Amino acid sequence: WNDFSIFTAGTTYFVYLEIDLKDDTSFEFAHHDSDITALVNGTPVEDYVVVDSDSTWESNFNTSGGVRLSYGVYFTAKGEPTGDTVSGTENTTVDYENFIIYTEVENSSNIADIIVLSDSAAAVTTASYTYGSVEFYGTGTLITVTDGGKKVGDFTLIVKGDVNGDSVCDVIDAAQVASVSSAFNTLSGAYQLAADFNSDGLIDATDYQAIVNKSIA
Repeated sequence: WNDFSIFTAGTTYFVYLEIDLKDDTSFEFAHHDSDITALVNGTPVEDYVVVDSDSTWESNFNTSGGVRLSYGVYFTAKGEPTGDTVSGTENTTVDYENFIIYTEVENSSNIADIIVLSDSAAAVTTASYTYGSVEFYGTGTLITVTDGGKKVGDFTLIVKGDVNGDSVCDVIDAAQVASVSSAFNTLSGAYQLAADFNSDGLIDATDYQAIVNKSIA
């Protein structure tokens, strides 16, 4: 349940859910004072809805080793931020489902070079690289976007070919990708995505050559 766009803002709904967590502890849930706080894909439900005080709650322990949670919730939908909240500049795309921003913009110390925010939105950045007093937005930069004071999400920036997070695609990155493609090294997370230049799920000689070409362009 992570698509609040099915709800009409200002309309009150009742939802009943039963969740068997079994041994999966990745879904976090808390209950307090006749209200609920739930994380859906890491985002608090309250960012999207107002939960009424007459919500019902029930939970019981499953003797098979897991926990079964049941709850009914009355809430009034606020509506959710749209893709217009944050969008990409030229050569930048936003993956709203996975909260990833892909860009070919290098050596940037101005986040406006990479994303465009709506009038009601704001962004707080944690840059991946700092030189002197200047922050540069490379692979691994965290961009927290809010809209009207409500959190939209934490976006991770991927600069294609920048596998060390210094905001540029150069021979150092090419050498790292060559090492990975030859199975001498590994990359993970944002850096793995940056190394997969053609986004085919593999890090190989094709990616290496693309990064070499970009670094000398």
